[in-house]
Amino acid sequence: MTTIEPSSIKIWIKNKDIYTWIKFWEWGVQPDNKSVLDASASFRLSGDVQLGGKARFSLQPLDDLMDWQVGFIQVIRDYGVKVRYTGRVSEEGSIVCTAKGFPPLLDCRPNATIPWYNNTPAALFKGGPGSGNSVNINTEDYPNYGVPVTLQNKKKAAGVYNYLYDFTAVMEFWTILAVMSPARVRQYLGYCHWRVRNNASFIWRSGKPQASTDWGSFTRLDQDKGEFAPGAPPEIELQSILANPVGPLSNDVMRPQLVFAITGGGGEFWMHQDFDEGLSPIVRNFWG
Repeated sequence: MTTIEPSSIKIWIKNKDIYTWIKFWEWGVQPDNKSVLDASASFRLSGDVQLGGKARFSLQPLDDLMDWQVGFIQVIRDYGVKVRYTGRVSEEGSIVCTAKGFPPLLDCRPNATIPWYNNTPAALFKGGPGSGNSVNINTEDYPNYGVPVTLQNKKKAAGVYNYLYDFTAVMEFWTILAVMSPARVRQYLGYCHWRVRNNASFIWRSGKPQASTDWGSFTRLDQDKGEFAPGAPPEIELQSILANPVGPLSNDVMRPQLVFAITGGGGEFWMHQDFDEGLSPIVRNFWG
């Protein structure tokens, strides 16, 4: 009978020194104000989160890893996003965009086969004749958000723009090394638990945004359990997904809600509010 040697199981985050980062994608200038940048702000990490996994099978004579699969299953919990915009002066108003948080959801890369996070050969082992008895796989994730740096305030006269003031978001991840037997029975070997927190404020200079504070962080959680935590995550709210890892998928649910929060249309887990007055209190040197 084929089994997995417990002492062989290894799961680790390879680049623990990554940090939150902001990149501006510049598209041009505002149609009615050539001195103001038209762009989007991307809230991301300084590099992909790179993870590795290893396991060794104990094979009996004539055993082979026919039809066994080993890969990562990832679960994400989104705690919500809040983006605020304000005018250069209070009379130009302000805008608050909020996408509500979600309970844990299965997270898969585009075109991956549920429940696996990634289907590439390096990230998903599929046993076959002559597979040997050791599995060494890798995967990566690059969580990010994107928002426009300016929005038109619907409460004000046409053409009045509000400007990106601050952005906050928190996401939590469980990246789980899992095995599926030829009989489609899953076994969770262990997991890495990590969190990304974005928290940035902005000032504007010469029509362009600058991050005045960036208090975001990348944090590896459950460090008291070692490089990884053995077995399946114990959180109660994850158990239904672990028992039956199917959709809805996080990207299909979460991303549209942020778009709706920005645009003010569609969806239900969002809020878009335009105000007649600017944010208060506002940093004294916000526009310059």
